[in-house]
Amino acid sequence: FLVPAKDLYLARLLRCHQYTGEYKAALKHLSSLDISPPDFSNQVGQEYVRLLLLDRQYKESLGFLQKSSSIDSLSKQDLLLKTYILSGNWEIVEELANEDKQIQVFLHKKRELAVQMKKPALGLMFSAIVPGAGKAYARQWKDGLISFIFVGANAFQSYRNFRKKGEKSILGWIHGGLAMGFYIGNLYGSHKAVKNYNTNLNNQFEHEMYHYAFPDL
Repeated sequence: FLVPAKDLYLARLLRCHQYTGEYKAALKHLSSLDISPPDFSNQVGQEYVRLLLLDRQYKESLGFLQKSSSIDSLSKQDLLLKTYILSGNWEIVEELANEDKQIQVFLHKKRELAVQMKKPALGLMFSAIVPGAGKAYARQWKDGLISFIFVGANAFQSYRNFRKKGEKSILGWIHGGLAMGFYIGNLYGSHKAVKNYNTNLNNQFEHEMYHYAFPDL
């Protein structure tokens, strides 16, 4: 077992690793010690859970907290709640939150996030009907307008040249090819734009959750 002085030193060392983002290095250092996680002291155990959460090892964090007897009950309850929040187990979070205003805010934002998320297939369909509409759906108004202009302009030039010279119009085929290329790119880009929009929303929400869990980092 760790003596108090070494225990405090190790806890501070693990916290330093958290400040530098060296989560895996800290966990590797812990695994090299002649002590297993169930025997970690209160301080070291708490830092161990923080490292697991920062390294997104939620299952390991939950398993350790459920088995650990060294972490004080108040800290364990706090770390369990943070584990459930970061792992996205919102049903349990809602049960544990009680009157915690900050958690209630997260629950409200989670519901809002579900409403704000957009469907990539819908963005694809919009752009299939009106080039650039899918990007506008993903709130990329400028890119949507550019797609509309590029596809529309080349399609119009193709139509204009074919009308003048018929099927032998080289410019008609060139502009037609460009219009088709921009149109296909517009479909792919719209699908990707919606996915990126959803990813950005998730990342923003996740950033807020981690800031709540680790306000000192």
